[in-house]
Amino acid sequence: MGGLFLFAGIFQGITLLIQSSSVCTDNPAIQYLEANQPDLANTLSSDCELAAGFGLNIASVVLWIIAGFCTFVFPPPLVIREHPREEQTVTYTQNPDGTSQESHVTIVKGVPVGKL
Repeated sequence: MGGLFLFAGIFQGITLLIQSSSVCTDNPAIQYLEANQPDLANTLSSDCELAAGFGLNIASVVLWIIAGFCTFVFPPPLVIREHPREEQTVTYTQNPDGTSQESHVTIVKGVPVGKL
């Protein structure tokens, strides 16, 4: 599981390389807008700008990598799979019309008690 966390951090870190790619420096969509709708193109920046999403992406890369290293450093949690014994006694009474009715329910937790 730790290896998967590390791979997730690495692959998400690769998405940060978009800042230096042609999508940010020479975007064909911006060039199309400049040719066909210059008023709309003037409202957009010619280069990529760092915003909240980019900062959150950096934080998530760091947290994925920390989570991956923590799985190798810390031992797994101790899971106790035994559950305390519980018994339930239900008494049904059959009515004269053929239907049944629950008449007495007793729940005993822990060690069963002997018959009195």
